[in-house]
Amino acid sequence: MRALDLYEWAIACVRNQEHEPWPGWAPKPTRSPESESALHVGTEIFLATVGWMLLHEFGHIAHQDPVLVTASAKAEEHEADRFATSHVLDGVSDSAILLKRSIGIAVANVVLVLIGFIASSPVDSHPDPEERLSRNLRENQLADSSPAHAFATALMQVHLQRFGVPLVLNENKNFASFVDDFCLALKRHRQGQ
Repeated sequence: MRALDLYEWAIACVRNQEHEPWPGWAPKPTRSPESESALHVGTEIFLATVGWMLLHEFGHIAHQDPVLVTASAKAEEHEADRFATSHVLDGVSDSAILLKRSIGIAVANVVLVLIGFIASSPVDSHPDPEERLSRNLRENQLADSSPAHAFATALMQVHLQRFGVPLVLNENKNFASFVDDFCLALKRHRQGQ
């Protein structure tokens, strides 16, 4: 339950545009966690999440994307997403590292969905965040049965429940299909408001 409390705290900070000190009761990323402890794994996922977001921005620089809203702005966003995903995942053969990095990409994209949902108006130069989540979890080494999809499914369920978006699961589908269905439900709900 403390994880949801921390998540609610983070959502409130984003929504209220406040910079609150990290809650003293909450675990936080640290420089030297005990190897393979829950804090160590959480720190690595956090670093993969932030790394993906920063690499996305570096992708714009690498492709010399203009800072203007152009007709090709959404394509430039897709390319920056691919750049970030490639740099986080390419060349990784260790399954434990791949899992943590994949979950980091899922978290980064679910955060984009949350920000898109909370924002009062969508950003015209960016693809819908729900579409980005679905697309980005299919890039590179992320297969339809990836644990990253299962993790994203759990996070999306929290969002859907929190915002009162009705959801129905077809238990015959895989986690990638759940993510797609949840993204569609959240997008329809966001557009209907």
